Amino acid sequence: MQILSKLQTFVRTHKNIVFAIIGGLILLMLILSLYFANNSSQPITFTKTLKEAPIKQAPIKEEPKPKDQLQELKNFVEQPQLSRPTQQELETAAKILDFTNQAAQSCNEGWYAQADLIAFFCKIYAGEWQLAVLPQAKVSKETSQAQLTPPPELFAAETTTYIVKTLNTMTQNLEEMLVCYQDLSRYVADTSIQDEGARGKIILQKIQENYTAFNRT
Repeated sequence: MQILSKLQTFVRTHKNIVFAIIGGLILLMLILSLYFANNSSQPITFTKTLKEAPIKQAPIKEEPKPKDQLQELKNFVEQPQLSRPTQQELETAAKILDFTNQAAQSCNEGWYAQADLIAFFCKIYAGEWQLAVLPQAKVSKETSQAQLTPPPELFAAETTTYIVKTLNTMTQNLEEMLVCYQDLSRYVADTSIQDEGARGKIILQKIQENYTAFNRT
């Protein structure tokens, strides 16, 4: 009874606080009832708070379709086949090969090989002012020319004419180089000439010009 009496006294003296608490409880119950009424028909689900990044897959390349081997075989059979070379064509090819090998050997070891040797000796002279004696060619000019001249029936007429014209130009350039080298040799041997190498430089220039023309053909 004392507790009830004290409670009644507290309510009378603090009725504003009591009403505020009761009003808050009523409002909270109302909010909860509305929430459960709206979500009662939906099942409760749990979702992850972290979203996983989508995994990108590399594009799948389509494998090339296998070729139709039967069609390939058919195309191969139907295409025109190369005819076997005739005996005359084989003999012509062998002659061209022999001529090419002979011409290469003549340029490397014959009379025309002197062009590279003269150019090499002149390079040494320009740096050391000493000129070597040019050795005699192992093969004569006439023999080298014959080795570099193709037979008339080996190539077409236009090709043969071009080769002969080129050979004549090379011959002329080398002959001028030989003359200039003899002049340079006499100039070096003559100790009475005191021009600080002026004439020697002029001769070297002429040799270089002819050597350039020789290699350009």
